[in-house]
Amino acid sequence: MSLRKAFRSARGLRGSGKIISSSSTSDPFQEQQRGGEEKGRERVEEEEEADDCWSGLPPELLEEIIRRVESSEDRWPFRRNVVACACVCKRWREITREIVKSPQQCGKITFPSSLKEPGPRDLPIQCFIKRNKKSSLFFLYLGLNQTSVDQGKFLLAARRFKRGARTEYIISLDADDFSQGSNAYVGKFSDFLGTKFAIYDSQPPFNGAKPSNRRTSRRFGRKQVCPRATGGGTFEIGQVSYKFNLLKSKGPRRMSCTVQCPSSRESIDQPRKVVR
Repeated sequence: MSLRKAFRSARGLRGSGKIISSSSTSDPFQEQQRGGEEKGRERVEEEEEADDCWSGLPPELLEEIIRRVESSEDRWPFRRNVVACACVCKRWREITREIVKSPQQCGKITFPSSLKEPGPRDLPIQCFIKRNKKSSLFFLYLGLNQTSVDQGKFLLAARRFKRGARTEYIISLDADDFSQGSNAYVGKFSDFLGTKFAIYDSQPPFNGAKPSNRRTSRRFGRKQVCPRATGGGTFEIGQVSYKFNLLKSKGPRRMSCTVQCPSSRESIDQPRKVVR
């Protein structure tokens, strides 16, 4: 037991002795309520002490621990240990984000915010899509092959909606929740020429970006995906187009994707167009 806990417990005993001597009767409901408040206070104090214990490690030791975890857990599902380090406390999260490099530098996806950062130029990050035709659901995984989902990492899910002649894809971080009011909501693709889709973002892709006036756009990307401060309006951050395929869905389609994104985490003043 720490010195602070011992002092508070002794003070509580003295206070309880005064109450007993001054009053021979007490309200059971008040005692139960007081006991619940004390338990809740003790629980909060224990959590604060635990945070202080973890955040009180020497900076050199903490950096060495996180650096070793980051270098050893280089692929999913073991990569989740790096995310767990960032969830310990604020200090651990800051150091973890300093050690973990961007996808463009290391070619790895670690945090949800990596989904809106540019990837490596020389070697693309290989993913695959699982499609459920009956429910119009699409699941994006990070992995090496399409034979086993367990060997990959779930990234995003999309659901297709038909609104008259238009087609929309609602994108979410949760495969079971496509509500636009949830924290898992990412955004949507909206087609405007049948074979061309526009991507909209509620956060500017770079400083000084002008919002779009399209009424069809909605928010794309909360703080969970991009931690930068949000601005007013919506911003068109990319376009996806593909040529018409005579074989329809039985053959591949030639696609072109253009996305405006910052060249790095530190430099967000000028946009960089990434074409795939």
